[in-house]
Amino acid sequence: MIKKLYKYIAPFVIVGLLFLVLPKTAEAAIAFDATANTAGNECPLGNEDSVSWSHTASGSERLVVVGISLEDATDADRTVTSMTYGAQSMTLAKEQKDDTNNITSSLWYLMNPNTGAQTITANFLNMLNCFGASISFTGAHQTSALDATNGTTQADSTSVSTAVTTVADNSMVVDVMTMNEGSNITLTAGAGQTERDNQTTTATAHGVSHEGPQTPAGSVTMSWSCSGLGCGGNEDWTIAAASFAPAATTATTESSSLVIQKGAVFIEKGQVIIN
Repeated sequence: MIKKLYKYIAPFVIVGLLFLVLPKTAEAAIAFDATANTAGNECPLGNEDSVSWSHTASGSERLVVVGISLEDATDADRTVTSMTYGAQSMTLAKEQKDDTNNITSSLWYLMNPNTGAQTITANFLNMLNCFGASISFTGAHQTSALDATNGTTQADSTSVSTAVTTVADNSMVVDVMTMNEGSNITLTAGAGQTERDNQTTTATAHGVSHEGPQTPAGSVTMSWSCSGLGCGGNEDWTIAAASFAPAATTATTESSSLVIQKGAVFIEKGQVIIN
């Protein structure tokens, strides 16, 4: 009788064990590490061909994202031709240009940047006004960090926004904004965003922020607005945004044991016992 019981119940015990030892996943989260900017060094003499500042990244599974704002009357000049982080070359994520109003927002990134203080250098041609800011994160994907991008050009408005539809769960969204007005204004990042840089001159305004980790994956709106005496509703904007994926998930298993003796069947947490 007991042998027959074993015969019929064994398949169910095996199936139960399979459920008990299914892997559990643990996902790393992207977290803010540090920020730096060009404050006091933003094309100080005008007609500059580069701008530089220092950034220090630390932690594991590192990512550095850089936002650049440019303003110049010449279209060809308003493009970042290259970006370096110390001796490492950075990759363009998204560039948004407004050729009518002479402004550009440019977003760059680097996976696994070197630790310690590094000089960030943005290269371009004869720029009249320029700003830059950098943000480093930990817990970022190290082989395919860039998740999604978007950008918007907005004319004659007191605000600008763009929506990024993230693909990976727990992605971080970063944006850079440029506006062709800087006198007597106050810039404000959108709800949910953490502002990391906000600089102005008489002719140009610049901002960098981030939002996340975003879960579940989906649309994230990045926005900026202006207020104050200089914000009259005829401001022109560009904004570039990108999302960055978290580090790859890791899998763990919880082992279970099977004990078969004479008698009844008992199921406990992590253990199946047949007496």
